[in-house]
Amino acid sequence: MKIKIDNKDLKNLINSTRKEMRQVMREAHKYFKDITPKRNGYAQRNTILVGNEIKANYDYAGALDEGSSRQAPNGMSEPTIEKMENELIPNAVERINRG
Repeated sequence: MKIKIDNKDLKNLINSTRKEMRQVMREAHKYFKDITPKRNGYAQRNTILVGNEIKANYDYAGALDEGSSRQAPNGMSEPTIEKMENELIPNAVERINRG
């Protein structure tokens, strides 16, 4: 007797989850850039998405993220994390569950 497991559904679930997580990161990156203070645009232009990591590639990123600008008194990381937790990830999970 042989038992064969068709794991097509599991593979589809894994693929759709990966796709949704990439979309979450793209949306989080866009949000992070949108709330980054803009004086000359240097900070926004030098904020990039690498895999699942948002990188702020400029010397004063830490200071901005600590709220040194009136344009982003709460920085960018915490508001982005909150948006991911409260909106982006739940929406992605809902799309995954709908199939």
